[in-house]
Parts: sequence; structure tokens; C-alpha cells
Amino acid sequence: MWLDTEFSPIEFGDQRLIKRFKEIMNGFMKKAQCSISSTFDTWSSIKGCYRFFSNDKVNSKLIIDAHITSTLSRIEQEERQILIIHDTTYIDYKNRKKTVDLDCITQNLQSKNIAKGLILHNSFAVNDISIPLGLVNQKFIERKEINAASKKVKKHLIHNNPVEEKESYRWIEAIKSFQRLECSKQKDVVHITDREGDFYELYRECSDLDAQFLIRASHNRAINKIKRREPCEDKAFDYFRFLKPEAKITIDIQVNKETKYRKAELSIAFKKFTLPPPPNRTVKKDGEKLHNID
Repeated sequence: MWLDTEFSPIEFGDQRLIKRFKEIMNGFMKKAQCSISSTFDTWSSIKGCYRFFSNDKVNSKLIIDAHITSTLSRIEQEERQILIIHDTTYIDYKNRKKTVDLDCITQNLQSKNIAKGLILHNSFAVNDISIPLGLVNQKFIERKEINAASKKVKKHLIHNNPVEEKESYRWIEAIKSFQRLECSKQKDVVHITDREGDFYELYRECSDLDAQFLIRASHNRAINKIKRREPCEDKAFDYFRFLKPEAKITIDIQVNKETKYRKAELSIAFKKFTLPPPPNRTVKKDGEKLHNID
């Protein structure tokens, strides 16, 4: 049975808890979209599930660590290229008014109402033909309040706090965590992030760790400068837009919930460039490693 193999390293200190855990997981796998009360057919099973999660011997780290151990075993056996996809999920519980200890996930710009929920950062491994291998890292992000300051003040805080004190440091933590593992040195691994990963410190960390990465650009950055405060001649988006495409592909993109699609042509162009540190980075705040990244 898959559950016996996947969670074989798990240890709650009580065989009855392990048996209950497998029963619960089997139910969730069959009805992943359902709540606990909708997943199980009997009141005793529902009550048993709640009792399991409230047991002091049970915690999420034991469960996720067992799964990650199995994931790393699959990575070690994998012969193809490994892609580590990093992304943050915002779980919205704004209608759960009585639930305590939730984090702030969004704020309505007009009403200023804050939606509560959970912020979960995941690092998910697949091979280069999209076969899932499993999670290699997972972390809840705490955000107990949303800064109500003006954009000018927020910009000042962003530019004056070191990256270790920012929420965005989670992207660096996840990559560093995987790169410490032995399998990262033995396998062809590429880290992938969305636009939230487009910041200088992440590029620098990947460069220092000799980690391959693919990051969706969010900023039209100044590039190819020898000194970071010198006038900018090249901007990233313009620089690559005028390069000759090496390959093109046409795909169908669904435009609504019905079966309506539009054609989109994607092209790829590549060339080496130099990424300087942003002008607002300082040795006092960000350390001495403010070098250009090739």
C-alpha cells in the first residue's frame, strides 16, 4: 500500500496513532476536496479524526518530514532533470469568524477590511516531464498584521531593512535548505519561482550556492553596468526583446470558463548579461557581498 511506504519513517510513539493516521489519510485521498465531516461516513470516524489532530503526540512536522524523506529518496533514484517549483499559497478563511490565530493574507483597498487565513510556502519537486516527486520543503509564514502605512513609508521600510527581516526571505531559505542536501550536488536541479522571487538577494544566493534557477522577471532591471550607480544603458526587458528568437511555439490559452481559446506565440531568446546590485543596497544594511552577478 502506498501509504505504508510513503510514511514508513513516521513515528508518533503509539502504533494506534499510526493506524489512525493511515485511516485518515486514506479518507482524505478519496475525498480531497471535502471537509472532515464530509470525508467520513460515521460520527465515530469524524470524532476519531478530530481527536487524532488534537493529540499532543501528533504534529504537522512529523508528518511532512516523513513525506519529505520519501521525496528525497525518489529524487535520488530519478535519472532525469529535477525541477524544484517554489510558490506561496494563500488559504482564505475570511468566513471563519471564530477561528483564532489566523494570519492576514489580503486587505481590500477600498473597505480596508483584512481577510484572514494561512500563508503556506511550498517547494515541490517534479522531473522534466512533469512527473511529481513530492514536497522538499514547506513552511507557514506568520503575518499577524498588515502595515497600514503609506506607500512612501512602506517603500522606505523595504529599502532600509535587510533581506533577512523581510517576508521575501522565505524564497532564499527554501533554496538554501535544499542546496544543503547531498542530492542537490549529485543531481541536475533547477529552482523555479514566480515574480515574487525576482529580487537581487535571491539571484546572489543562487550564484553563491552554484544553484541553477529560472525566475519569472517582474522588474525591468538595469543590467550590464560596471558600477551600480553609473547611468543605465541597458534594461532587461528591452535588451531581450530585441534579441533574435532561438525558438518559437504557438499555444492555445483558455480565455474563459467555456471552451474558448486564443492563440499565443511564445519565443525564447538568451544571452549572458550582468546584474548589478540595486543602488539602494548598502554595505551597512546588506553586508559586503554586493557584487555584480553574471
